[in-house]
Amino acid sequence: MIDTSFEELSQFVKKEIMNYSKDSELNKYMILRLRGLATGRFFANKNHKPLANYSFKIILDTFKSCKTDILKGFNYNQSKFNNEEHKFNYALVIVGKSIEDSVIKLENAKLAKETNQNLIDLW
Repeated sequence: MIDTSFEELSQFVKKEIMNYSKDSELNKYMILRLRGLATGRFFANKNHKPLANYSFKIILDTFKSCKTDILKGFNYNQSKFNNEEHKFNYALVIVGKSIEDSVIKLENAKLAKETNQNLIDLW
């Protein structure tokens, strides 16, 4: 089975965050930045050891939870962005600050599910 999580992430970022048309694509810089985020690096790079190991699903969930803040920031800072990459970096700063919260929420949800299952099993 093919892992489509990066494709889902890149499509969400393209459409919902960057507001690109269906005919547009994220550029190489943006793709490398997204892949780098998964390893805790600025860029995806084989020459550096990973600092983190976030799944693309966690990154997507974080983008979804931060979408409103990102879009408000885009609107408020519209004249301050030098180019699309600068705008994209702004979004990644917001996501980067929130990604650990998404990891904790996911872990807490798993723990709650396991606890509920254990209680059900006891009955």
